[in-house]
Amino acid sequence: SGDATLLRTRLRGFATLETMGTPYELKDSNVENIGSDLDKAARNAAAMTEVEWDGAGAEPGLEIWRVHNTRTEGDTARFGIKRESKEVWGHFFRGDSYIVLRTSKVEGGDSLEWAVHFWIGSESSADEYGVAAYKTVELDDLLGGGPVQHRETEGFESSLFLSYFTDKGPCPGGIHYLSGGYASGFRQVKIEEYKPVLLHVKREAGATLAKQVALSVSSINSGDSFILDSGSKLFVYRGEESDGFEKMKAQEMAKKIESERHGKSKVVDASDDDEFWNILGSTPDVQVASATSRALPTEEEGEAVIELFSMDDDSLEFVKVCDGPLSKDQLRDDDVMLIRTNHRVFVVVGAASPNAERASAMFKAQQFLTNHKMDPRTPISRVLKGFGAGAIPEWEACFA
Repeated sequence: SGDATLLRTRLRGFATLETMGTPYELKDSNVENIGSDLDKAARNAAAMTEVEWDGAGAEPGLEIWRVHNTRTEGDTARFGIKRESKEVWGHFFRGDSYIVLRTSKVEGGDSLEWAVHFWIGSESSADEYGVAAYKTVELDDLLGGGPVQHRETEGFESSLFLSYFTDKGPCPGGIHYLSGGYASGFRQVKIEEYKPVLLHVKREAGATLAKQVALSVSSINSGDSFILDSGSKLFVYRGEESDGFEKMKAQEMAKKIESERHGKSKVVDASDDDEFWNILGSTPDVQVASATSRALPTEEEGEAVIELFSMDDDSLEFVKVCDGPLSKDQLRDDDVMLIRTNHRVFVVVGAASPNAERASAMFKAQQFLTNHKMDPRTPISRVLKGFGAGAIPEWEACFA
């Protein structure tokens, strides 16, 4: 379609992207066109004609879109997004990418502010990742360049992102990580044909996370809770070292699934039914593994890293300026700058920075992780100079 052709053409301008540490090339790269009047006009036109953006960011609340990549009968790629209904909020397929927009009122006023996150599943294709990143730029254009942008990776989301899925957030049901993609994952399956699924339930930054793991006793550990969904039964396993709140949330999740199936499934305590262990290919007397950690791998121990980089006008590469601690006076209005810390990257966009730098900032930040041998799951946030990133604790720590 025409929209697919336009999007494919614009994506060529982003050269090398990276998905979970695996770089790939977009053919016929024309980076020099990024940020040109033609490029910006194309993005604005695409944003205005994208029906899925209707009403986006107009009212306080949460909105979620899934990257929708399909192929026509002629095997032509069709790129796009699809707004998610509230019924499936919090369900994230590992084979997909998503865009999450949080709209809120500025404290003490009636104006709105936005935080837009693009979420990358560990099994998401390079195409989907690229479309999610591009569409995030498109949404940013639609909202006048005002949102703070965040790149999120499965299992290593920021505390801000997780806060949306806590008991006090707009989606209190927690996060469910599901294998595969939406197209295969949400098709209707008869209970008698259902293949068992094991979900690992864990609390992180106040949010309940349920991740599909291998259907094996080796996936079980004593520090967390699990739900084994066999179709007709929902077995709840509570590890001995799992905290009380986590155990309660696992039970609540299982009850919610039971309710959604209108009596076709029943919640069962794993300790009361040996079928739980039989499905896992084991016996009740097996010794399960000890508690596990979800922490982001750290760099070598040593002094805290704070470095400031400036984007070169010609190459659009980040060039080091100095080491920290920094002063906010070092951030320039006419530049896109990058602050590197041990475990996070901030991209700071000046109001008078060149269009080419603004448009390529997040993509170049992703390349920065590879070039500097940082963990590919490192969180990246793009902020506007003068507005900062007050919702992210590490921001203020960068400055003396």
